[in-house]
Amino acid sequence: MIRAYGSCARLVLREAPKIQYMPKSKFICKIPSCYSGQVYSLATKFSFTIDDTIYEDDGSMQISITCDTDVQGKLMGDIRDATRGGVVFSNHS
Repeated sequence: MIRAYGSCARLVLREAPKIQYMPKSKFICKIPSCYSGQVYSLATKFSFTIDDTIYEDDGSMQISITCDTDVQGKLMGDIRDATRGGVVFSNHS
């Protein structure tokens, strides 16, 4: 009986569609709103998604970003460069 079910399970797994999982990371960056265009343009380069944007009274904005974990460090560096160091990063809560 075990052999019969084992063989069946093996056949099902061979025929099942394969889905590749890419680990994701979330973080928030607070930037002066004058740099929003530069940050949004990085979305095409890194294929990240913007989950939420909050505009602050002081002219800054908080952007909640989800990206592939393997590009997070590079993305954060490029955001830092694009905002000329005017970014503050925090963990997504």
